Amino acid sequence: MKNNSKKRMSTVKKIVLAIVAVPVLFIVYLVISSLLSPLFDDVDKERFESLKSQSLSLYDAVKNKSAGTETWIHEATCEPQRSGWMIVSGYVCVTFLRTEVPVTAVSQVNALHEKYYPVINTSASLKQKTELSKQLAGQFGVDFVVSSAEQHYTSSGSKSITCTYLAALRQADQQPVGFVANDDYGADIARGDGLMEIGLRCTDVARGNWYGPADNF
Repeated sequence: MKNNSKKRMSTVKKIVLAIVAVPVLFIVYLVISSLLSPLFDDVDKERFESLKSQSLSLYDAVKNKSAGTETWIHEATCEPQRSGWMIVSGYVCVTFLRTEVPVTAVSQVNALHEKYYPVINTSASLKQKTELSKQLAGQFGVDFVVSSAEQHYTSSGSKSITCTYLAALRQADQQPVGFVANDDYGADIARGDGLMEIGLRCTDVARGNWYGPADNF
């Protein structure tokens, strides 16, 4: 009888200790997290500073290749991360370099793609993830129609940072949606009035808003 009573008391003590341990462990977790958070922030910020540095290096390379013929712009922005309409923890940070050139013939499309694609594709800051893909196959660079070529990479500094090269031919009077042409692929370029966009976009989720207006020019 006494043994059963001792066993019950032991079980009760274990349950009480378990109940007490949960909030204690949670408090310990919060304390450790608050102490480590600045360290994690520094590491994450350095990751995106490195991405920006690599992007600016590529920006200089394509500008040098242009020799003033085409105008390139560089953007580095961070926006709150969203899930549907709700803002959730973290930011989505993006570096983006691009140029837009009016074109009237497919020969200009090919010349621009062949001028800048090798500069970007051979950059040491990028690791190839896919082969160059043309949409529509057999038409980009062949027919003067709405079409594009793209290739995907990861950053050499962080494999979670993804990058996309895009060369897109679209109607000059149509605006792109995001990073793609807002036209039906395969549609003839009306009146020979086309616009060629070439760019590289890199992005990943960040812990903070690491980029500001000074990063855009």
